[in-house]
Amino acid sequence: MAEIDEVTILEIIISPDYTVGLWTVDSKGDTMATNLDDDDLPFAAPKELQERFDQWVDDYFSTLNEHKLFDWDEYDARGRQLAQEIKNFAGKDLPVTFRPCRETIDTFVGLPDEVIDVSDPDSSA
Repeated sequence: MAEIDEVTILEIIISPDYTVGLWTVDSKGDTMATNLDDDDLPFAAPKELQERFDQWVDDYFSTLNEHKLFDWDEYDARGRQLAQEIKNFAGKDLPVTFRPCRETIDTFVGLPDEVIDVSDPDSSA
């Protein structure tokens, strides 16, 4: 019998692309689209967070033909907050990156990736 290689998730990327918002980069170098409730993730997010995350992704795709009117600043603020909550469940050893973007029907503009740190519950910032 052949052994199945264990694959370790090395990074989580939060980006609303291709109808999913969560990507994993694994130890084989593969990037896979997944969902926040995937059993292969090394953490379990509460259902309420999963639902808000799914709504965030759905909001992006529901305005596909109206991106010029889309409030990107508000959308990215929600995405950053969700990425922060996901990072807090993922823990300090699993990198989480938030990838904001600006998109219109004619143009996609990638903005710099933002590495998310675990928040300090005692921090006043």
